Amino acid sequence: MAAEPHILEQRSGKRLDYSKMPETPWYELTTPRDVAMATWEVLTYLQDNYNDKRDTIIRNMRLYGGNSVEGYGPYSYNRLPNNPFRASDRLSLNVIASNIDTYVSKMAMSMPRPRFLTSGGDYMQQRRAKRLQQFMDGMFYNLDLEEKSLDQVRDSCVFGTGLVYFYRIGNRICAERVFPGEWFVDPKQSLYGEPQEHFRVKYVDRAVLMGMYQDVPGAQDIIAHTDAVEDPAYTTSTYNFQRDQIQVVMAWHLESAPGAGDGRFVTCVQDGMINDAPYPRQIPPVSKLVWKKPMVGYWGKGIADDLTGLQIEINRLLKKIQDAHHLLAVPWILRPVGSRVNPSQIQNVPGLILDYNGDIPPTVVSHRTVNPEIYEHLQRLIDYSYEITGISQLSAASQKPAGLNSGVALQEYHDIGTVRFQDQGKRRERVVAIGYAEHIIALAKEIAEDASVPDLVVNAPVGSDMAKIKWDDVSIPRDDLIIEIYPASSFPRSPAAKQERVMQMMGGQLIDPAEAMKLLDFPDLQAFTDRRDAPLNDIEAVIELLEDGDYETPEPFMDFVRARPMIQGAYLRARREGAPEKALNNFRRYMVELDALQQRTAAYQANQAQLQQMAAQKQAGLVAGGGQGAPPGPGTMTNEPGAGVPGAAPPQQPPQQQPPQQQPPPPSMPT
Repeated sequence: MAAEPHILEQRSGKRLDYSKMPETPWYELTTPRDVAMATWEVLTYLQDNYNDKRDTIIRNMRLYGGNSVEGYGPYSYNRLPNNPFRASDRLSLNVIASNIDTYVSKMAMSMPRPRFLTSGGDYMQQRRAKRLQQFMDGMFYNLDLEEKSLDQVRDSCVFGTGLVYFYRIGNRICAERVFPGEWFVDPKQSLYGEPQEHFRVKYVDRAVLMGMYQDVPGAQDIIAHTDAVEDPAYTTSTYNFQRDQIQVVMAWHLESAPGAGDGRFVTCVQDGMINDAPYPRQIPPVSKLVWKKPMVGYWGKGIADDLTGLQIEINRLLKKIQDAHHLLAVPWILRPVGSRVNPSQIQNVPGLILDYNGDIPPTVVSHRTVNPEIYEHLQRLIDYSYEITGISQLSAASQKPAGLNSGVALQEYHDIGTVRFQDQGKRRERVVAIGYAEHIIALAKEIAEDASVPDLVVNAPVGSDMAKIKWDDVSIPRDDLIIEIYPASSFPRSPAAKQERVMQMMGGQLIDPAEAMKLLDFPDLQAFTDRRDAPLNDIEAVIELLEDGDYETPEPFMDFVRARPMIQGAYLRARREGAPEKALNNFRRYMVELDALQQRTAAYQANQAQLQQMAAQKQAGLVAGGGQGAPPGPGTMTNEPGAGVPGAAPPQQPPQQQPPQQQPPPPSMPT
């Protein structure tokens, strides 16, 4: 198994003179040259002690991907060794990839989100927490954290540990997946899984690196004179010199205590240090997710580690089966000596008539290529792989158990299947919802404290629209903030489960039968729920607008029955929590105008009902009198009301509707 070339051997043969290195730790040095030399020395030591970890990473890459790659560097990750039996030439039954892909698909069904609450906060802090929720939703969307979280889940299954790195460039927050082979920690510091120093090796294009540090004095000259990473196997190739990748080393020393000021972050290349900044945090800049937590140490254990032995044995059995079929699967034809059979007459033609001489005809012999016990053993190994991980083999094959036809039964089956992954699921929720939010908040505070960059603004979804939210408008002291995990959506996904949910809602009289029939044909529950909740969503939008100090007049077609108590409750809560007087006046004014609008609407509806009643009575009188154009009967020539209908009382004239008197505004409302 080929290992990745040594870090210093990739630097054009240049070596630093470590005999003159001071014994002071790298994070306590002050000279840029000394910091760079000490950082490279520590990283070289860590790489020398990472041989077992490096071999495990390459082995798991080969088992999951099915390719015999040489390494994971810029030159070796796509290079296959000289193996006469390539992966494309053999049978493949990759239970490791099947288990991992099935688990990642399960995790893709929901994306955890952080929910922010205040600890004893006043009205304004609660309003900021609500806006912070929208700000964080915008950051999750802009950084594409859903996709990165799934990459992190897959890395945790393949390598045991998945990492997502959060950083900033100017006033912009960024996030990226970190390959586990690029991250290094000192095993001696990692006994309890929380080392104080972290290192990363990354390959960056020279032009990109210069753009990232264009504002750092002296960094441009150091980057420009740094040698590019070369491939020892192609040092004479012209194309090798056209590539311009630079090896960059980043090192973090965490703060020993809150406010200690000893945290440090440096970025180095082979010719020196290009960035030096304080690191005022006690947590590393990566969010770490493990499939199985180790008893001691930093690195977790993944599905590929658990199934390595089974996968290797399955590969051996498949190789034997393939060889047996190649050797014995073709029938033999035994021709007796002296039978005078012409071999050219033996062809692959149906109904072939073959003439021969002699008493013994040719005999066709078909062999049993493989013993059935080998197939039974192979199937047992496949079953064991899914039992070890706890993943349903039916889920991996996209099949449902026999007899489970209803949506309720399928949902119950899904719940039973996810019990096995409660530990992994809860750990992922904490890492994604809380861990991601912690990193974003810390970087946003750093940007706010940096006077040399503009304010942090994010485009966030607010209802069905997008809004620009500034960090200064949502910032809350961390001690006053509580981060919880937002529950995922419970809508069923399969059409059968959706139809079952529709039947449940109709049985509980939560939905009109006509609407249910329409949903059974096309079960779009999300669209139905949005349409059903539109009146409540409109009222909540009005409340939020009033709380922000803005105002809009009541809508004649809004739900008056629900609007009045909801707005009154929001007003009382805001008054008790010390809302600004402007917001309270907005509530009072809105309730006064809402009452007046409701009275006018009720009077209009009553007037319309009376007019309809008069029209009905008039139509009834015409029908009783013979209809229009009929010969006049007794009493029809008089002009008295109801004269044509014996004994009928004259219709009552509708009372004159007086416009309602608008209530005077409260004394505290502005005129």
